[in-house]
Amino acid sequence: MGKGEKRRSSGKGRYRTPRAERTFENWLDGYQVFMGVVCAAYPRRSMDLVAYLAHVRRAHSLAGEHAALTYDENFRRNASLLPSTRWDLTDPNYWGEDVNPYIDKKSLGSAKAGKPEAKRRRLCWEFNKGACARPSCKYLHECDRCWGNHPASACFKNKQQPFRGGRGYFHNNNRGAPGPSHQGPGSRQ
Repeated sequence: MGKGEKRRSSGKGRYRTPRAERTFENWLDGYQVFMGVVCAAYPRRSMDLVAYLAHVRRAHSLAGEHAALTYDENFRRNASLLPSTRWDLTDPNYWGEDVNPYIDKKSLGSAKAGKPEAKRRRLCWEFNKGACARPSCKYLHECDRCWGNHPASACFKNKQQPFRGGRGYFHNNNRGAPGPSHQGPGSRQ
């Protein structure tokens, strides 16, 4: 029987499609299809879905495949029940239940295997405020909100910062409606 063909289940004459193996690689493939369909219908949700992908990838890198897939399953089940669920934010309840317990186990497992234990993330506060003046800083220069390679003061999750990407700067015109500015990215206001 070929891949994707339906098998007859025992007894009642019903058919069921064989399920794909539950791996992170298969999850990524499926999520890309899901993201493409949703973004085609709702383009404004694309950044939320990209942020969610980053959360699940971070769970995978910190706590392993099982933790990331369980977090995703629980988060999506909750999102199907609550349409107002924010996909761009990590759900602290599911993160605490599904990911945090495995972070410690993963680091203990790597120490037992003879690998050096991962250092705790010590972030540079000055960098996250905007600029670090230390010539050779011993702290990590990563965002303390999303762990990106930008300071927290410029993080896209920070609601006070205006959007500074795309095709130029946008601001409110005299009538209060959003519109493109007539100045380019290199000019100052």
